[in-house]
Amino acid sequence: MENKIATLKSKNVYFSEEVSTLDAFIEKNNYSKVVVLGDTNTIELCLPYLNLFSTYTANADIIEIDAGEGSKNIDICIGIWNMMLDYEMDRKSLLINLGGGMVSDIGAFAASTYMRGIDFINIPSTLLAMVDASHGGKNGIDVNDFKNIIGCFQPAKAVFIFPSLLNSLNEEEQLFGFAEIIKHGLIADEKHFEDTVAYLLAADQSNLAEIIIDSILIKLNIVAIDPLDKKERKILNYGHSIGHAIESYFLSLEKPIHHGLAVLTGIIIENKIAVSQGVLAAETANSIESIIKNNFQLPKFPANAITTILEFLMHDKKNIEDQIHLSLISKIGEGKIEQVCDIATVNTAIEQYLV
Repeated sequence: MENKIATLKSKNVYFSEEVSTLDAFIEKNNYSKVVVLGDTNTIELCLPYLNLFSTYTANADIIEIDAGEGSKNIDICIGIWNMMLDYEMDRKSLLINLGGGMVSDIGAFAASTYMRGIDFINIPSTLLAMVDASHGGKNGIDVNDFKNIIGCFQPAKAVFIFPSLLNSLNEEEQLFGFAEIIKHGLIADEKHFEDTVAYLLAADQSNLAEIIIDSILIKLNIVAIDPLDKKERKILNYGHSIGHAIESYFLSLEKPIHHGLAVLTGIIIENKIAVSQGVLAAETANSIESIIKNNFQLPKFPANAITTILEFLMHDKKNIEDQIHLSLISKIGEGKIEQVCDIATVNTAIEQYLV
């Protein structure tokens, strides 16, 4: 595992329990000011842990926003920019995003646009953010319940992963983070998928660190090939086109669901589409669906919600000329990008999911 940790470090991802690595990084870059952005949960539960070991976070100015996807909007972003101005942040300042995917998304977007861009680093506090949201440079906010519809590409100056921060999560929140780990295995590495399933079923769960590291490496390797999401990187969208539409539906009801559960639901439905198009064997799709349903309590919605979900799907960023473009899998460990399907096929797949 030491070689894998060294590989991560070469990509500016620091996996360690040593918070001193954070201070060393800040000192090396000689920042004029350090500001920490977090939500109500991470400021209360995670920042005190960092402050025990980091002089810089202990003395940093704080920007605190409400927890939850509902904060990832332009009004909150304007509030963040105003606080950055109040703290007199200049172009040599550093913003530390401490939190899950919502915090890293909006924080990175705010930093990337403030004064045409200042440095930011991500310190993920959730499993989902550790393996996915903190990496790859996709930053953004939601508008009118459309997920990540406004944003930019700008990678973090570094990502610091302190596994002890996972202790701040309840068991359910940790479990939901496995959605992106499962996705990474399904699109790129059958063994990683098998290791993840074994972990979820096993009484001995001592290899979580290696599963996290392997999942990060899968994403980083894909992003390195296609950082601006023009072709190969699109495979990371597997489960997300339908998943985001379902997530947007629940956001429109002001009953947000966890992103991980939305992605897992999207994976099941998109697999049904892949089967109907002759891309994926039905036996494989059924096996994946069984594994997911046996480990996760997925969201339920009525049949009359399908119309709204399809409306959100038609506004997906990945669509081209009103054609629905999905990233699917042809088998476990092998993805296929730019698979075109029609709205009727998606409708049928969602209906099958609801049965």
